[in-house]
Amino acid sequence: MAHSTSRVTPLLLLAVLMAASPARALNWEGHDEWFHDVTPFRSFTDLVPKAPPGRLPTCEERAKRAAENAYEQVPLPGTNCLRGEDAKAGN
Repeated sequence: MAHSTSRVTPLLLLAVLMAASPARALNWEGHDEWFHDVTPFRSFTDLVPKAPPGRLPTCEERAKRAAENAYEQVPLPGTNCLRGEDAKAGN
């Protein structure tokens, strides 16, 4: 009888521990949401400066990189690169 009791005890302990702790759900990224609701986190993010957007390369630069590297994105004007006239205008 002692042999079967030794198997039940860890399972019973595990069941009690699981029932005693609150259930936690993960968001779509696989992280739980608690960190974003904590007040110190909000005060930290309010003090962090916003990053400026990066410069889009010209379509010629993107095409050159795509020719050298098969994994590079294909140039799509207005999406991932700027046409020559747009780049000169600073858009």
